[in-house]
Amino acid sequence: MRFLEQSRPAVFLVAAASAVFVIQALAWPLTEGRAGEFELLYFLDFWNRDPVFPGLMTKTPVPGLFFGFLLERGGAFGTELAVGACFVAAVYFVYRSGAIWSVPIGIAAAGATLLHVSYGGLFHKLDSDGLFAVAFAAWLYYSLKHADEHSVAVYFVHGLFVALLVMIRPANEVLVLFAVYPLLAGRQRLRRRLRYAAAFVAPVALLVGGWLTLNGVRYGEFSFSRFSNAAPLYHIMMSGHQIRPEDGPASATLAAAVEQELLTDEPYRSRGVDVRRFFAESSFRGWEDLISLSDLKFGWNSRYRILRDVAFEFIRRNPGEWLLGVNTTLMHTLIMRSQSPVQGPGDEARAVAGEPARDGAAIPHARRIWLATTADGRYENGRNQDRIAGLLARHDALAKKTLGLRSGVPAVAEALNVIANVFAPMILVVALGAIGLPFLGVGGPTIGPERVVALFFGMSLVLLVLTCALQPATIEYRLPLDPLFFLAALVSGTAVVRGRRVLATTASSVHRLIHRR
Repeated sequence: MRFLEQSRPAVFLVAAASAVFVIQALAWPLTEGRAGEFELLYFLDFWNRDPVFPGLMTKTPVPGLFFGFLLERGGAFGTELAVGACFVAAVYFVYRSGAIWSVPIGIAAAGATLLHVSYGGLFHKLDSDGLFAVAFAAWLYYSLKHADEHSVAVYFVHGLFVALLVMIRPANEVLVLFAVYPLLAGRQRLRRRLRYAAAFVAPVALLVGGWLTLNGVRYGEFSFSRFSNAAPLYHIMMSGHQIRPEDGPASATLAAAVEQELLTDEPYRSRGVDVRRFFAESSFRGWEDLISLSDLKFGWNSRYRILRDVAFEFIRRNPGEWLLGVNTTLMHTLIMRSQSPVQGPGDEARAVAGEPARDGAAIPHARRIWLATTADGRYENGRNQDRIAGLLARHDALAKKTLGLRSGVPAVAEALNVIANVFAPMILVVALGAIGLPFLGVGGPTIGPERVVALFFGMSLVLLVLTCALQPATIEYRLPLDPLFFLAALVSGTAVVRGRRVLATTASSVHRLIHRR
């Protein structure tokens, strides 16, 4: 009977999600999005024994291989159907997660996800964000459904989910914190709890470690990203902080290299860009040149340690400014709403090749293609330039054949943007969820699922904070987590009401006991 009660709303929500996706697709044709170009380049270069862009090849494999195969085999229509199915599945998993408490909570959580235009926008781009969103929603539902089940098989599946999430986006390594859950498993013996934790860690270590080993064998990089050392400086520069040569020896060394190797050439020389202006006004275009400069000047095997050291010198010299910057980035990320412009054929500009900017920036384009440096320093080699041009041409041919074949409907796009603007800022939803955290897992029939929500809520905030310390404010890093925040706010609200009743009942019992004496 309970299954039938939950299934009827599920059928309605699946139909509603399908309709919402079609409406959004009218406004937003499938595009490469934030990082889709990198995903397609990864797919095209993956099959080369000697990759054109070796620095890119150590990225997480799932998004590039997933979208590359879809576009080659199914074209734009097949790919759009697949990402639409991902959106519908994500809404379904959110409903089923909420229905563990009650059907109204499930409908409310799924309804909020459906109306969350920015969340839906993730599924109209060839980015890792949509895949992260549906995989995270599926794992959340699995975790809540099996919250009170403790076995090796259950925790092994948990490990498979986390391994998949890590191979979609490397920052999801934070989700390994879930290993604490089996260690707190009820009244189980310590040996059994350790066995559960090992069952969780095993698939993560085997799958992720196996792929890292493959990267090490093929490309000499035992990592998912060559650029992890560079990330702290990326956040500092993109957040408007000023890097100064006097911050420390690494800063002075980098500033001298910039002055000698970059500013003497175009596009910097004719614009009179000096070192201070370079660091003060650099956008992503200047950052591209810092990446290639580090490879060519300080060596491929240095893995951007010079950029890491510059970032640490800035943090040591300006800890308050850095902490304020991370906090500002976090607040901005929690407040942001996305505005999606109408896309037409050929609207998207190349991100990799450093084409001239259209915003009048002081640095209009990068000197080099930032992914083109190699371990043997063959960037300037003519044959390598031909290989780069050939790979970019293959990418352009695939994108032209499968993407941007139709224009969006302006009226629909404008209506969706209006809905996105009136949607409550996510920071309010997060605050509501945080208020009820102390009451989760205290009394009631859903102690296990509530503890899972509290753990997921905490892991998600840790993930956001760490991301905001390494990246500028980017809404796509938060959006896959938003359904969890909706669910946490709803569950926390019911927990607060229940907690007040428990406190009132307890106080009344204590009062009667005192008066009897």
